[in-house]
Amino acid sequence: MPKYIDALLVSPYFFPTNTYQQELCQKISGLYSNIKITILCYQTTKAQVDKFGLMKVYYVPCFSIIKDQFVLPNYFELFKIIKKLKKENNFNLIFCETRFFDSSWWIQFLARSWKIPSIIIDHCASSIKHQNNLITFFGKIIDWFIIKFILTQYNLVLGSNRAVVNYLKSYQLKNISYLGIGVDKNFFNPLKKNNLDKKIIITFASRLVYTKGIDLFYQSVKPLISKYQNIIVKIGGNGPQFNKISDQITKDKLENRILLLGALSREKISQLLANSDIFVYPSFHHDGIPNIILEAAACGCAIISNKVGGIEEVLINNQTGVLVDNLNSSRLTQEIEHLIINEKKRLLLAKAVQSLVNEKYDWNKVAILMSKYMFKALDQL
Repeated sequence: MPKYIDALLVSPYFFPTNTYQQELCQKISGLYSNIKITILCYQTTKAQVDKFGLMKVYYVPCFSIIKDQFVLPNYFELFKIIKKLKKENNFNLIFCETRFFDSSWWIQFLARSWKIPSIIIDHCASSIKHQNNLITFFGKIIDWFIIKFILTQYNLVLGSNRAVVNYLKSYQLKNISYLGIGVDKNFFNPLKKNNLDKKIIITFASRLVYTKGIDLFYQSVKPLISKYQNIIVKIGGNGPQFNKISDQITKDKLENRILLLGALSREKISQLLANSDIFVYPSFHHDGIPNIILEAAACGCAIISNKVGGIEEVLINNQTGVLVDNLNSSRLTQEIEHLIINEKKRLLLAKAVQSLVNEKYDWNKVAILMSKYMFKALDQL
């Protein structure tokens, strides 16, 4: 078995938005001195080099195709940087994530030309969902093609949640295994709570894209604002729906009751969640288990969510959260109102989901398992 791994990770959204890969790679780097990870990502307008913990991060200029959801790199710059990296490193493993990103389509070709194994970590438990039905339709066709012809070329396909593992297995994909997900419980915890005005804080935090359910959230909390003076609504995140929601808040004259916070640092997200009482995530996106669900749980929020992707692995209806299938705004309003007036249930759900997350979702376990998969991939050569 090889004693040392020199790995290249291609992760378009590694920084600032990809908490999963940030947490996982940081943990692996801290646990294993014999595993070196170099990062290649697209989130920039010019080529540059930075550091993230012990890892070097190489940024490739990109073009936004679907705002805040899909970017393509400047391929001339990309392959120039890859050529440079190959000359300066002794890569013996390459990995990427999320089968819908363009990197997942070309990485196995690069791996074969370098004669090294490839791994992909997938998070999506369904095909692409978008408010444009044409994009959704083509997403299904592309997904079938990716699963049938591209993912089979990887040495290992790893699912961050059991829902994505089951979904890919339904296509008879053989090289799929479960990896898991974690949350930094030292960073996300209720001890940061400093909500001194005793208001009930209802929060939504995510990329503000249509399929994350931001419109549904807004329509569901609006009728509760005038009914309950002891609540305040906070919306964290940025995206293509930001201006629409901002204009709606202004039109409805709710600026003092619904606070649109914009893009938040990781520290501010942890503080927001620690101060929140109810976290609402009415997504119908192609989610697995979103990091924000685990972070809200670790911070002691009572959580209401749509039954989508791998979320039901964390939320058991009326035990560790409120999980609703076929959600609409009136139903969501009812569920939020029930937790506003029922403090006992709200606190019980928050305590139960926090205990579940503390017990089951540990980055140390995921990092140890990932290291085993990395060495296993090397053994397959």
